[in-house]
Amino acid sequence: MGEYGLGIDLGSRFTAAAITAGGAVEAVRLGGRRTEIPTAVFLRADGTVLIGEGARRRGESSPDRLAVDLLLRLTDPAPVKLGDTELSGTALMAQFLDQVIATATRGRAGRLARVVLTHPVGSASPDALRRAAQLAGLPEVTLHDEATAAAARARPGDLVAIYDLGATFRATVLRRTDDGAEILATSRVEGVDFDRMVYEQVLSRFDISPEEAPADLARLRRECAEAVESLSFDTEAEIAVDLPGVHTRVTYRRSELEKLISPALTETVAALRRAFDEAAVRVDAADAVVLAGGSARIPLVGALVSAAIGRSVPPGEQPETAVAMGAARLSLPGADLAVSVAFPAIVLGGPFPAAVSPSPGTTATSSSAAASLSPDPAAIPVAPSSPAAVSPSPGTGATPVVPSLPAAVSASPGTTPVALSFLAAGPFLGGGFDETAAVRPAVDADPATRPVVRKRRGPVWTYRWPIAVGLAGLVVAAAVTAVALRPGRGSEPSPPPGAPTTPPVALLWKTAVGSGVTEPPAVGGDRVVLSSADGKLRGYDRDDGQLAWSVPVGAGARVAAGIPGRRAYAVTTDGHLLAVDAGTGETVWRRTTGTTFDVRPVVGEGRIYAGGRDGVLYAYALGGSHARWRVWADQRFPMSPTLVGSVAVAFAADGRLYGTDRDGTPIWKPSVGPATAAPVAAAGAACLPLADGSVRCVRADNGAVLPPIRPAGVTLKSAAGDGALVFAGGSDGSVGAWEPISGGQRWAARPAAGSAGPARLLARAGEVDVAYPDGHLVGLDARTGAVRWRHRLPESLAGAPAGDAGGLFVLGASGTLYALRPPGVAAGLGSSPSVAPPPTTRPPAGGAPPVHHTADPSMSASRPSDPVSDPPSSDPPTSDPPKSDPPSEGAARP
Repeated sequence: MGEYGLGIDLGSRFTAAAITAGGAVEAVRLGGRRTEIPTAVFLRADGTVLIGEGARRRGESSPDRLAVDLLLRLTDPAPVKLGDTELSGTALMAQFLDQVIATATRGRAGRLARVVLTHPVGSASPDALRRAAQLAGLPEVTLHDEATAAAARARPGDLVAIYDLGATFRATVLRRTDDGAEILATSRVEGVDFDRMVYEQVLSRFDISPEEAPADLARLRRECAEAVESLSFDTEAEIAVDLPGVHTRVTYRRSELEKLISPALTETVAALRRAFDEAAVRVDAADAVVLAGGSARIPLVGALVSAAIGRSVPPGEQPETAVAMGAARLSLPGADLAVSVAFPAIVLGGPFPAAVSPSPGTTATSSSAAASLSPDPAAIPVAPSSPAAVSPSPGTGATPVVPSLPAAVSASPGTTPVALSFLAAGPFLGGGFDETAAVRPAVDADPATRPVVRKRRGPVWTYRWPIAVGLAGLVVAAAVTAVALRPGRGSEPSPPPGAPTTPPVALLWKTAVGSGVTEPPAVGGDRVVLSSADGKLRGYDRDDGQLAWSVPVGAGARVAAGIPGRRAYAVTTDGHLLAVDAGTGETVWRRTTGTTFDVRPVVGEGRIYAGGRDGVLYAYALGGSHARWRVWADQRFPMSPTLVGSVAVAFAADGRLYGTDRDGTPIWKPSVGPATAAPVAAAGAACLPLADGSVRCVRADNGAVLPPIRPAGVTLKSAAGDGALVFAGGSDGSVGAWEPISGGQRWAARPAAGSAGPARLLARAGEVDVAYPDGHLVGLDARTGAVRWRHRLPESLAGAPAGDAGGLFVLGASGTLYALRPPGVAAGLGSSPSVAPPPTTRPPAGGAPPVHHTADPSMSASRPSDPVSDPPSSDPPTSDPPKSDPPSEGAARP
């Protein structure tokens, strides 16, 4: 069993924690909805103790048993009375630390060897804090101030400014030393509790005295705090007001928050400048500025700080966990000495290492500036003028890729621009960078970089028809055909002309929909919904193809696959997420994020998941009232996410797959390399085609990178998955099936020998539908690869097929949508059993449970339910729905 370290940031209002094991540092989720928890203790009548969110909630009804401001109570000689019990401030802190340690280490193998606790700069409580740690029975404990922990990534000699914005504000200017940091100056501002400011502003709208209903007011204050958090990534939030005689919801907008807090933020920026003045250093001499504290998430903060110093200050990790992550780094063995990890993308100036020390067996450009360093490439900023080649995984044969680095951000006249370097192995979702390579051999840093030796399974993808002359040639051809059709091979030649061997496919209707369709159609119930480049969603009757409605929703609209609960979900390039009633086209709800959505969202697990250009993965409840969570990757999401059971998986531009559980906790982030298509779910894994022509899968339960799927002589271009297998299409038109976990190949086929690839695949109703660019469509049995049916459209195809158990829908290059009924599908497409009925109606007789497009039911094992229930689907729209166009355009009947 190995050892690991723990860093705990004890804030005046909130506490966060992070773990380091094997050199990798990650934040620990202490609460149900948030990473950090309130620094609070509640003593129950039976003598047991609650901490964090549970303590605060219980304290709403029994405030005499709740203790907050634990850091202040550490140095107060007066005992704290909770109910009928009196406890010292040291004993309270010991109780709190004991439960934080228990939560952070629960289920973790190995031994907790070292704990680092942080305290505010200049605090008079370090000795009392050490006594509390000893009382809690902690192992070796080291104390650091918050600023030193936040600057743990700096190199010795670096000048670092810490902008720490929580319930109070502290600006610190320090210089990193070999054995810690030298604090040069600090500055402090009180009265920046934004949660309280919003609470008082909302309460002022109602004639309620704070003494009338303390429990109701405590709930309102919590609602206001959650609204402030939500406005860090959304443009508006709803606050539930449930007071005596008042039951309503208040819409609070980001613009209102910014107007309210701007005076206080101006004071914090002035305090930051004062700290530089007191330290007798120029602002432009800083090597880095670190944003820390929960309120530093607010977008206006970064804008004001950047304007004040004349340089862009992007957040590196999530600010609320920045100090805890630094404390965890300082818990590494020998971390009291220089931390040899280059600063991340928040570096404002100074030297930029030009290259990354590669993994063993690979080659990369090197330079003397970086020759002595071998940390995770994610932690090394590279100057745009000298990008380093990123080496591929050993043994893959891939060509090293030079990442495309953003140019230096333009700064104010007379200042030095800052290089923003987000490389091919970026920061962990929700905070934390993988620093594995900095403390152990690079070959162990990532399973994707380990050499994999696999036995060849034979050239099952090599498909050649011999050319024979005379009787001998006929014998050879017959022998090859017999082998190709042998059970288990699944490969079939094209049928002889004029003698079809498969049942016919019924063409039900075709409808002109235009050439601007942006995604394959969403199919479900009695509707087929298309999104178009003109910013409209269009709903077509599934039975006859008639246009039922057309509504404008916004530029670049992209609709999610499937129509759960008779609603179609979409995103737009101007940052909107919305739900549309599939029956009427009425907009049910609309939310604005302020980012840009370039790719299709995915729907499942009661949420809509969308990856933004801002490097944030958003998850909204399908009710639309509140965002459930968001996770930062600091990298653009160029492809649609997918769901593997309850794990949301997104591929980012840094070449990593990011896995996040249903509650928004980042759980893994392995590097897989450049991808050519979005990930798909298959047998408890996420699989995607890579630029080197292989398909790579990652286990959803632990993030383990599985051996590559790489058939000899074939470049894989597309993928699809179901509950047991992953299917891949080759550039030569071939198709194969594999078991993702074991890597075993089930079958290979060349179903349309006369058609060139790459084919697009759809796993549907126990079969794999293969669509070729020339209009050929083939249905293969998903388990054997045997051909079930063939069909040829009169034109080439414009996109991937879509459908469900009730039928198949394909878009032609001319802008015509074709509705097909393959053999074995009963007449009446509108009664597809795979579509969930509305929540307010009973399911049809014999109907199946809702399908959420999660390809692996085995991964939907029970997890703790979300502590905040989804809003009801009958919520009123958050904006006026657009008026529907008359159903007249493009409704051509066959």
